Amino acid sequence: MDGIERPLNAENKGYEMLLKMGWKQGKGLGKEQTGRTKPIIAAGLKNDRGRTGIGVLEAHQRAIANLEEAKIQLEQERMNEFRNVLKFTATCRAVTKAALRARHAIQTLDERRHITRHILWPSEDNEEEHIPPHVQLHASVAYLLNIHCYSLYRGTFLIDKDDLIEERIHDEVVHLIEDTFEY
Repeated sequence: MDGIERPLNAENKGYEMLLKMGWKQGKGLGKEQTGRTKPIIAAGLKNDRGRTGIGVLEAHQRAIANLEEAKIQLEQERMNEFRNVLKFTATCRAVTKAALRARHAIQTLDERRHITRHILWPSEDNEEEHIPPHVQLHASVAYLLNIHCYSLYRGTFLIDKDDLIEERIHDEVVHLIEDTFEY
């Protein structure tokens, strides 16, 4: 603001240009000398050289708005990532519970048929921990459907052997996971 409060002098390039175009100090700008007599005061912030200019305030406000928008977007991405982790964790728990449920059903049905210990039966020492739960679940559902004609999801025995196709195993696994899923 120092330059605006001080009158222009011959050292100022703008002052020199105004004089060459016929302007006289104290008179207005333009052919009729009725135009502006005081300099335009730029409302705003100082630029990187320490000067204030027209549009600096708007540019600064846009930059702040863009920064705020980027912060909001980053926070939304973090929340989505957090939700995905929670959903994945819940899905893993649901698969593990469904696999254990299927393995208990295998043991119960096998014992009714006097089938001795099977690898899919649940064990007390968790010897099957090296087998991923989703593999245990798929194998258990396939075993229940193919050997016992039993749908764990429906809790019933199937009458028609033609129902036992690969898609049926997949559907059964999906239903069991959804049924066990905890939100």
